[in-house]
Amino acid sequence: MKETVSKKDQEISKLVSELQKVRIDEQLVNTASSLKAINPNEVKSLLRNSVKLNDSGDVEVVSENGTPRYNEKGDPMTVSDLVTEYLNNNPHHLSATPSGAGSNSGIGGNTPKPLSLKDLDMNNPEHRDIYRKMKEERQGGTGLKPNLTIG
Repeated sequence: MKETVSKKDQEISKLVSELQKVRIDEQLVNTASSLKAINPNEVKSLLRNSVKLNDSGDVEVVSENGTPRYNEKGDPMTVSDLVTEYLNNNPHHLSATPSGAGSNSGIGGNTPKPLSLKDLDMNNPEHRDIYRKMKEERQGGTGLKPNLTIG
């Protein structure tokens, strides 16, 4: 009888471990990945002890002493909340983002780059004005390209 109970306990332990892997580990990795973490598996390793399955099998974010954590609204904290909080407090785990619109690179100094039509976005009103000015200057008979810059 003891042997049967022992086998059953081992099987339950194995199933709980697999369930934790699917419900917790994969959710941590997927969330970290979607939030652009450099190494989602490292984030998972760092946060793994803050997440557990409760008695009903639901994922629960817990504090260091094992009590459930809550967000600012008073709702139970989700894995997404936990990962977002961690990445906001540890931005070195986030991948660098590309330069946004209107940003300037320091490479090449302040020398303006000659503007070509392929650089213009005709959905942008400022670019349409630049195009109109370029067209007027070319029709003025000089035949010279204007040295306009975007921005």
